[in-house]
Amino acid sequence: MREQHPILQQKWTLDSFCSLNFVLVSLFSDSFVGVTDRALEKIGSSRNVVLSVQSFAIVPELLRQSDLAAVVPYHLVQNAHGIITKEIPFEVEGYDKVMTWHERTQHDPVQKWLREVMLQLEG
Repeated sequence: MREQHPILQQKWTLDSFCSLNFVLVSLFSDSFVGVTDRALEKIGSSRNVVLSVQSFAIVPELLRQSDLAAVVPYHLVQNAHGIITKEIPFEVEGYDKVMTWHERTQHDPVQKWLREVMLQLEG
């Protein structure tokens, strides 16, 4: 969230977290439910996702220019100017990771090699 976000004047709780409006990063831009929402559902809570985008790259600017919040991997925003990070007040399982590519590169030897290397690095 941005440095001057009004929620920062309140005690950080599950209720204050859930009161925010969120941007969600999803491969499918019409999806407004993610791992965070499933974790909240397990504890009987929910949040308000108002925007879904397909790339983490746009999230810092969206946060700087609005009162939106996002749940993203820390390394993506740790050096983002004007952004404050807070621990979420509940447990969330890891993110599903997917690799996608255009069908025209499906059989390209270099692309196949790169995909295999990336899978090995991921473990």
